[in-house]
Order: sequence, then C-alpha cells, then structure tokens
Amino acid sequence: MNDSTKILLILVHSTQNAGDLALLEMSMYSIKKRLPRAKFFISANYPEEAWYQQQEHQVIPSPSYLIGKTKNYSPLIQLIKFLLGCLFAFIFKIKVFRRLVSQPWKKLFETYETCDMVVAVPGNQFYSMGRFGWPFPVTIMSVALAHLFNKPLYVLPQSIGPFRRWWEKALIRWAYSRAEHVFLRDQISLEVARSIGLPMDKVSYAPDPAFGLTPAPREQACELLISFDWNPNIPSLGVTVIAPMGKSLSPKLVENYYLVLSEALPRFALEHNLQIVFFTQVTGPTTLEDDRIPTLSLYQKVRSQVNAYFVDGAYPPSLLKACYGEMDLFLASRLHSGIFSMSMGVPTIFIGYLLKTKGVLKTLGLEQYGLELSNLRVQDLVLLLEKTWAAKERISKELNLLVASLATKVSFCYHSDAFSKRGCQ
Repeated sequence: MNDSTKILLILVHSTQNAGDLALLEMSMYSIKKRLPRAKFFISANYPEEAWYQQQEHQVIPSPSYLIGKTKNYSPLIQLIKFLLGCLFAFIFKIKVFRRLVSQPWKKLFETYETCDMVVAVPGNQFYSMGRFGWPFPVTIMSVALAHLFNKPLYVLPQSIGPFRRWWEKALIRWAYSRAEHVFLRDQISLEVARSIGLPMDKVSYAPDPAFGLTPAPREQACELLISFDWNPNIPSLGVTVIAPMGKSLSPKLVENYYLVLSEALPRFALEHNLQIVFFTQVTGPTTLEDDRIPTLSLYQKVRSQVNAYFVDGAYPPSLLKACYGEMDLFLASRLHSGIFSMSMGVPTIFIGYLLKTKGVLKTLGLEQYGLELSNLRVQDLVLLLEKTWAAKERISKELNLLVASLATKVSFCYHSDAFSKRGCQ
C-alpha cells in the first residue's frame, strides 16, 4: 500500500452516538498513522448527519440506508429493496448492463470497485435480534460486497454474538472467514468465533480503540461542567442512561431499569453527600436511541432529593471523556461511556444490556463491576456502589495501570502495523 490508498470504511452507524463516533475517529486516526494521505470513503447508515458535512471524507449511503431501514419503511418494502439491491450488485458486475442499476446503488458499488481495501470499523454490529433476525442480512451485505468486488477486508475490534439462528452463524462464518484478518475486542467474542468455526489463525484480540482516545484539555471539561452549575469542590457521581432501544430491549426490563435508578441513585448520593451529574452519550439518530429523553425524566425525578445536574447536549467524544474524568465515581449504561471514564482512572460500574459489556469486562478482569440490565435490583446496585466507593482510591490506581497497558496495546496494534496479523495477545 502507498499514501494514495483509497479506503472504504463500512458498518458505520451514527455520529450522534459518541461511542460510534469515537471508534470511527480512532479508526481513521490509526490508519492515518500508517498512510498519512490515505483517502477515506465512509459507508454510513445516516449519511446526512451534520458531522459528515464538516469533514473532507466522502460519505455514501450504506445498504441499510438504501433499503429504507433508517427511514422506518415497512419490513416488506425493506425486503423488496434488499433483494433488488442484491440483484443490482450482480448486474453491476456486467459492465454493459450497469445503466440498469439505480444511481444510489451504483454509487455504492462504484466505491467498492475503485477502493483499494475495505475496513469494518469497530463496534457491535452482528448479533441476533428481532423475531426473524432482520436486518442481519442487510448489515452483512456491506461485508459481502467487499468479497464480491475482490477487495481485501480487515475487521477492526468488534464484539460478535450471541447468535440464536444457524443461518446467522453461517453468514458471519462465511463473511469473516474470507477477511484478511479479524480483530475481536473481548473474550466472549473470541469464544463465539471459535464455536461457529471461524479460522482462528485469522482472528486476534485487540482492545477497544476508545481506550486510546485522547481526551480534551481538562480546562474545557471544567468550563463546560461549571456552565451547568456543577461544583468542582463536591464529590461527583457521573451517570449515563440508556434509551429504550426499540426491539433490542424488553420494555418491561427497561421500565424496571429506570425505576431501579430512580430509587438507588438518590439513596446512595444522600448517604455520601454526592452531586449527581447526568450525561448523554447518545443523542440519536432516532428517538428510540436518544438518551436525552429518559435522562431528562430521571433527572427531574431525583433533583428534588439530591443535588443533580443534567449536562444536556451533544458533545465530541474527546470532551465527554474529559468531563467523565472529573467524576469521582461513574455509573455507565452505555459501554463507551464506561470505557471513557475508566480510561480517565475513574472507578466505574457498568449496567450491561448486551454481551459486549460483559465480554469487555471479563477480558479486563473487571466482571465484579458489572450488573446486567436483565436482572437489575435496587439492593444490588446500591451494594455495588457502596463497595466501589469504599475502595475508590485503590481502584483508581489499578485502572490507571490497566489503561496504560491497554493504550500501549492499542498503539501497537494500529500504529506499528495497522493491519498486523499478530494481534495484541
């Protein structure tokens, strides 16, 4: 490869999710360390977001966008558009018939055809969801197109699974077995990869790149927090709250989760004279993913009982990370909000809602700091908050050592050889 390499980044969800945006930025940063003049093309589920308009990178709609999933088209319409897209892909391969392909799909296929390599960004894109497993085939289409156009595919650190259906396992095995290399970011995903038959000589562990994200200057974080009346002289509990997430989570479990937080947080904060600072890690792209809505509701419930502040608004990942670093304790329902706070040496408790949280904590040897949303109780959360608070100085020192090691591994994996097959064991 040389400095003029054209790189297509796929599986990009939304820049309104600070975790997703951090992973996208870290992917480009890491590649740029090797190829300073590399040209990026981004296949995004929400290509019209404002962040893309401020960048020099070219953005194109993903298959998910083209079938209308992001516009909430009916499942039948989505299926018809998906099958039509598959047909267009094979027609496009026959040059004399390319004029029959609709322009949006044609633009996507041309990008695959002209790029030098395809890179799947980090995240948690492949797992079973929904009654029939939709839109798993649509998501995997982005990977399949790399193979259709004979492009080398590299998969940056992802979580995969769980898979409930045999055909999902077969699809991911086929798609990732043909990759040049697959990085997975947690032990559970490595176990899933082995169980479904991925060739393990192509699979390596690598930490989540967000551990290596550089935070904004502390002065900026303090200035932002103080603008919301935060008092830097009072111990602080930072909190991120997850939105309902549609079909990904049971409404009954989500309702219980909000109730547990509304009872446990004031009880703990009053006991230790803490101020609670609510943050929004995700502000879209849909109302079902917008953390601001449930966070505002929870904030309004607890502020009459304790000192509480709501840092409303969408902020860059680096600034959020710096703000989280000003907390004395953090309760994270979004995985990357917890990764941000841990990276700053802040003792962090996680409430997990998919295997990705449990997997990352298990890999780091921090399972004791995780609770599952599916089995959340007030007494369990309060007890874990108490235990963590009592040992916060020791935990902070241990986290600083751990994160320093992880940052080194992130640097090794992506900077010394961006697509090394040696991994980060």
